Order: sequence, then structure tokens, then C-alpha cells
Amino acid sequence: MNEKGLIFSTDILLSIIILTIIIGVSSELLDMHREINNENLQRYYFERSISETTQILINTPGSPSNWETLPSTNNIIPGLSTNENSNILSYDKICKLKATPELCSKILPLQVHANITIYPKDENIPPVNIKSENGTPNEIFTVNRTVQCDFYKKYVILELNSRSNGCYRHRTWKCGHFRVTDEEIERKDYYLLSDNPRIQWIIDTPENMSNEENIGRPPILLNDKIRNLLSSSSTDIIWIHTKDDGKVLIVSEPKGASIPLQMAYFQVQPCDFVVVAWI
Repeated sequence: MNEKGLIFSTDILLSIIILTIIIGVSSELLDMHREINNENLQRYYFERSISETTQILINTPGSPSNWETLPSTNNIIPGLSTNENSNILSYDKICKLKATPELCSKILPLQVHANITIYPKDENIPPVNIKSENGTPNEIFTVNRTVQCDFYKKYVILELNSRSNGCYRHRTWKCGHFRVTDEEIERKDYYLLSDNPRIQWIIDTPENMSNEENIGRPPILLNDKIRNLLSSSSTDIIWIHTKDDGKVLIVSEPKGASIPLQMAYFQVQPCDFVVVAWI
């Protein structure tokens, strides 16, 4: 073989080697691209499923809508909004979901781990951990939605504030009324709460009008005063008259209930609803 033929053969061999390397690298890059696309697709569907699950959880009352009152978890799909307003979360449903971990498996995709926590904007109310899991995930996906939560607002039977009507007896005061029966006063505790620690107030009935002004730091238990008024009246209507600035709430809660007697708990509160999920 002459020198030119040898050079030609060597060039062809080098070209084949280079082409083989290029094909091999291209194939590897193509596999990597496919793998990356597959991972991206999996992450897309994972993030989408968590986002949609969160939206359904906070925007629907669940099925049936009174699921939090039922003794069994069979045939239940949990949702956290109140039956009256889809924009407000029910604290009763939140507590039920927290106490019944198996219900979370009905709303989260298989193989998904998650922590679900509600962070009230009011720092007087601590976070509520609905679901908590341990793990060391490589990647997490977080959903954060601003919601409203009713907490213990259902126990409020009267609210007086700057928008309330003026008092029919005291021009510069505000007043309102609520009904109480003898049976209810034995089953419930009635409290006056206010964001003004020096609020002035009067309690009476149309038959037993009073000018006795009370000053005290809320919360103030009203049961004895209400019981005395009921015993000397034929009506079950109780009037509260308040003076000075500040919001006043009259709450009626079951006796023995472990409910913090703070104003914040008896008002609808803005919160962050946070889901941290991983596979």
C-alpha cells in the first residue's frame, strides 16, 4: 500500500471514530433530554394536582356538606368551606380533618406526602397544623393561599361596634339585645368580650330597666346577672348597653368548653393556608 492510500485509510478510520463518538454523545444527550422532559412532565402534573387539590379543599364544603358532624368517614370527601359561604373556612371542619388523618388520603394523590398548616395573620392565634409528616425530600412544592377562617364566630350572639345603632335609652351609648331561656342559662356560659379593657356597660330587660353602670376588664361572665333578670321578668329578651369606643361581643358557649376567651377567636380572621408537598 502506498503512502497516499495509508493516509486515506487513516483519515477514514478517524472520521468513523469521530462519527461514532458524535452519534454516541448525541444518543446520550437525547436520552438525557427525554429523561429531563419526563421529569418535567411528572413535576408539572404533580404541582398541578397539588394546586387543584388545595383549591378544591378550601373552596368547597365537602360531600356531604355536613361531613364534619358524621361519626363515620365512609363515603366522605372532605372540604373546608362553610356551607353558607365558600370564601370562609369552617373551623369545625378544620378540626375534624385534623382529628381524622385517614380523610387526607381521600384528597391527596397516592405517594404524596404533605404538611398542611393554617397561619392566622393575627399573632394572638397560633398556627393550626392539620396534617404533619416527617421526611427528607429532595424537592418540595409549596402552595400558599390567603383564606378566611371563622374560628369560634358561631358562638357570637350579639356584636356592638362603631356602626351599631345608637341606644334607645342613652343617646351616646350603643345597645342591642339577645334572647336567653332558663334552660339555656343552665347549659351555656355567656360572656361579654371587648377590645376596650375599660368598657362601660349596662345589662337589663324592658321590664327591669337599670342605670347601674358596670366597668370591668373582659372577659366578663354574665350568667348570674342574666339569671337574676330572668327570674324577675316574663320576657327572655336581654339588653346590653355600652359606652365608649371599642367593639363588644356577647358570646354563648357550651359549659365546660375549652375555648380561649379572646376577641380574635370570635371573629373571621385572614389566614395563610399552606401546603408543603413532596413525593
